[in-house]
Amino acid sequence: MKLLQTQKLEQKLMMTQDMRLSLEILQMSVLEIEELISNEEQENPLIEVENVEELDIDAENSDNEFEIEELYRDDDKYEEIKHSNERDKINIIEKTYSLEETVMDKYYSEIQSISNEEIKKNGYYILENLDDKGYYRSKINDEIDVIRKKIMHIDDFGIGAKNFEEFLIFQIENDFKFENSELLKEMIERNFQEIFRKKYKELKKIYNIEDLILEKIYKELEKYRPYPTFGLFWNNSNENIIIPEVVVEKENGVYEVYLKDKMFPDIKLNNEYYKELSKDKSAIQFLKEKAMKVRNLKRSIEQRNFTLYRVSKAIVDNQEIFFEKGMKYLKPMTLSEIGNELNLHESTISRVVNNKYMSTPRGVFELKFFFSGKVKTENREDVSIIGVQERIKEILEFEDKKKPFNDGEISQVLSQEGINVSSRTVKNYRENLGILPGYLRKGL
Repeated sequence: MKLLQTQKLEQKLMMTQDMRLSLEILQMSVLEIEELISNEEQENPLIEVENVEELDIDAENSDNEFEIEELYRDDDKYEEIKHSNERDKINIIEKTYSLEETVMDKYYSEIQSISNEEIKKNGYYILENLDDKGYYRSKINDEIDVIRKKIMHIDDFGIGAKNFEEFLIFQIENDFKFENSELLKEMIERNFQEIFRKKYKELKKIYNIEDLILEKIYKELEKYRPYPTFGLFWNNSNENIIIPEVVVEKENGVYEVYLKDKMFPDIKLNNEYYKELSKDKSAIQFLKEKAMKVRNLKRSIEQRNFTLYRVSKAIVDNQEIFFEKGMKYLKPMTLSEIGNELNLHESTISRVVNNKYMSTPRGVFELKFFFSGKVKTENREDVSIIGVQERIKEILEFEDKKKPFNDGEISQVLSQEGINVSSRTVKNYRENLGILPGYLRKGL
């Protein structure tokens, strides 16, 4: 009787530790999980860490599975989750996106392939002195400028541009569709400040152009990327590294969701080492504990990835109009709504969207970005706060620059559209957007 109670207590403790680990891993980023695996590898003699491409599938599916099941054959919870995970893995494998190399890795590979050592040295120097936006703002001589311009043309991203003006001209030169590209290029080279201060009358007079041409030019400017690394999987520092785990792509008119493959090294039980150590009977309990940690870690990561996929898929399904039309159309959405849809607790959704990133046709977003607050409209429809902010940007873009709107007037315009927000709320939204108050925008 006492032995049975001890076994039940051990099982309960094991399940509690298992659940705690699962919750911790659920909210971890890619780098945090890599660090966790690395620490476990140093402490646990039974864990075997391999890259995905090096796995021997047949070997993994035979002895290793047997050993773990043998150790925990009486664990009902393990049986339930094991079979559940087998079904889940089939679905996830079908939706796996093969990640090749990061943008930064590709640039280093391109430089590595250069045979001239001096040019290669200059190429590395440029890459190591880029800022987070992909600009090269250090010294430039003729030798550096040659390789810098070649770097700018790698995939035509413009990485290594000196400044925004050069980057903009680079994009225009690579845009063969815009009929007024030569005019726009000349305007940027000669009247950069006038363009971005929207000095419409001055520009029309200088270039003798009509309103329609100027309107086309400004619409074209909106299409260009604001800086070289915009929307790219890129970070040139070790701090605040953003690694999108989820990829959204439009295929045959449908937005598909994938998890990037090879994000973590694969882990499994070191079966040979386990057998060798098992010869020492006094080590059996120690081995069971270490084997349990391998099993729990592997299972928790798999469960995390499956939950991440489900939540990401639900986000994309609910935000299709945003992906089609842009920021203004972001739907208001709450954690509890997605939780109810997936039959998951709100706290689980909160952990999943924490510090996870999604690469989409509209750029890279943290998952929690999609959970925006809401504003009620007169027709009782909800509008996201981000959508309201985008509308404010549009209103101010077309305001009379000689007599710009104050916050109260913006509130009135929104009210006419059925969006009732106070002038104080407008002020908060405007400041969040980094837009100056009306009296400071006058004449800009």
